[in-house]
Amino acid sequence: MKRLVQILFFLAVCLVCGVVLMKCNNPVRTYWEKKKVAHAAVVAVNQVGEIKKHQYDSVTYFRDLYNQEHAQRELIQGNAAQIELFYKQREDSLAKVLKIARRQIQGMYGARTVVSGSFSAAVDEIPTFKVDEAGNGGSPVVKDITSVRHFEYQDSFLMEEGWVSDSSAMVNYRVLVPVTITSYWKRSWWLGRKKYFVDGYSDNPNVRISGLEGVQIKP
Repeated sequence: MKRLVQILFFLAVCLVCGVVLMKCNNPVRTYWEKKKVAHAAVVAVNQVGEIKKHQYDSVTYFRDLYNQEHAQRELIQGNAAQIELFYKQREDSLAKVLKIARRQIQGMYGARTVVSGSFSAAVDEIPTFKVDEAGNGGSPVVKDITSVRHFEYQDSFLMEEGWVSDSSAMVNYRVLVPVTITSYWKRSWWLGRKKYFVDGYSDNPNVRISGLEGVQIKP
């Protein structure tokens, strides 16, 4: 019995030593760990390259079934360290404005819009009077009579009102520019890799999105 206990104790010690040696010096384990690290480094470099490649992509346009014009470009994705390489200044600015830490930012989206169009409106004549001080008998004296042309226009997105005289003009206006931003993914074919995009459009038919940007920070 004592002999059996000694044998079992010896085998247990050998097993522990073997496990320790495998963890420390196993050439197969070391090889695959190095392989894994190298692969991760290659992936990281490729992702940084993708960010740089798509950073200045141009915007493409298409019209949907409601004839609304969409602007579209590929979404930039990367982890916090990769995005920081290219967008640190913008992240710092946003964090300062929003009073948050940079790590709290999950994505950044932006759109530049241009509003253009034309309209016609009827012009009314509005007489104006320039009155001198009271003349004989205490009655005011009209010294000059001029006219100001007035116009106004309003639709679902634009309100404009103006006054035009012989020497000057004044216009008040208000333009609504609603913009919808969407991020999504799609495949070019069934087994193709996912591509991520940012899309923007406006319900205002006179608005064109001239620039579009989307940055998503992966956890």
